[in-house]
Amino acid sequence: MVHSAERSLGRTNCAPVLANQSGQEIMSIVVTAVFTPKAGAFDQVVAALAPSIAEVHEEPGCLIYAIHEAPNGQVIMIESWESAELLDAHGAGDAVKRLNAALVGLLEGPVEVTRLAPIPAGNELQGAL
Repeated sequence: MVHSAERSLGRTNCAPVLANQSGQEIMSIVVTAVFTPKAGAFDQVVAALAPSIAEVHEEPGCLIYAIHEAPNGQVIMIESWESAELLDAHGAGDAVKRLNAALVGLLEGPVEVTRLAPIPAGNELQGAL
């Protein structure tokens, strides 16, 4: 995934490497966040998460911020960020604070957040987000 202000660099392996406007190479950081709604609270969890999608896409470094429904009723958020530093800034930001407040009482337990590392496979367009 490449923003209009970025371009893919020619690579033949592993995760996409992007360049910012000044030509600096950046490796995207992929994150999953798993939300397990309490019984009957799925729609409320989605309603709490939905407003953050457009808002977070405006944050520096956000490449992907999307929610998906899993077959078991969990909500899975998939994120991709230009750097760990920008992801950390997002995590400490107002959007996450509002999101956490909106989710109080709706989840079975804590959100399971995982930072993923790409495993090189195929070419620059394959095997990585």
